Amino acid sequence: MSKKAQIFDVTLVFITLGAMIAVLFVVNTIASETSQWKTIGHRAFDLQNTYAQGDLFVGFMATAARWAAAETVRELGERGGFLAIPSCGSIKGFAYWNTPDGKTTCTPLVYENFYNLLSQKLEHYATQYPQVQKIPYEFLVTGDRLLGIPTIPVRLNIFGPKEKVVRYNPFDITALFSPGLYTERYPVVQGLTGFYVFRPNFEIPFTYNLDIYKALIDAAEEMRRICAPNDIIEEKTACVQKKLTAALAQANEQATVTVEVEDNVYYITITQQPRKSIYLGNEAPVIRFALPLPQG
Repeated sequence: MSKKAQIFDVTLVFITLGAMIAVLFVVNTIASETSQWKTIGHRAFDLQNTYAQGDLFVGFMATAARWAAAETVRELGERGGFLAIPSCGSIKGFAYWNTPDGKTTCTPLVYENFYNLLSQKLEHYATQYPQVQKIPYEFLVTGDRLLGIPTIPVRLNIFGPKEKVVRYNPFDITALFSPGLYTERYPVVQGLTGFYVFRPNFEIPFTYNLDIYKALIDAAEEMRRICAPNDIIEEKTACVQKKLTAALAQANEQATVTVEVEDNVYYITITQQPRKSIYLGNEAPVIRFALPLPQG
């Protein structure tokens, strides 16, 4: 082989290597300059994902409200309709609905107490969803439905995509043929690009009858006025039973009534058998209260 041919071959090799290195530099520049456009589809996906998170939170709160409402009904019933400590105290675990002398009534504000206790329980459930801040709710029981209306909107942050800047090693010729194996990736700082603001209202079935408390409170007033003066315990107890049965009929409530009496204090338990709930382990909620009926 002649010297000219050898020189030509060496020159061709250098020209080829130079061209390949130049191509790698160009590819590196294009990858760096256009990296944000490579993820433009991800931006729409992140936005849709934020919307989905909002829908998921609404569904989460609606499901939580079913459990919380059932627990609230049960706890209120066990407390005689009171939120915490009965205003006139209690005896043997039964909240007084009037003072032991029978002169002062101490009946609960049931709807108000129900909403307050339900709000406390939902705050506990909401802590299981850390990406959403604390939300105060207002509630409304209407017919057989329970509405939950937040007093402030919820804000979810929308972040930019986690983009990658791709840099090739221009001195590694094999990267030209298998760039996926010979790249360096540097994460770009993910910035806040917007907000998604919404109100997580919910509406759920409500199978419980809070109006039964009003009927029982009205019946308790009649017991104090009509039954208490009777000095024959059997007749007084029969009077109490009659008033309780009438109250349940007025509230259109089927329930079992249990009355025990000791020293003119009537311990009353209302078991709402048809109101069983899977959220209470199929346990029927009860309403307990004590009613002193001394002879006036």
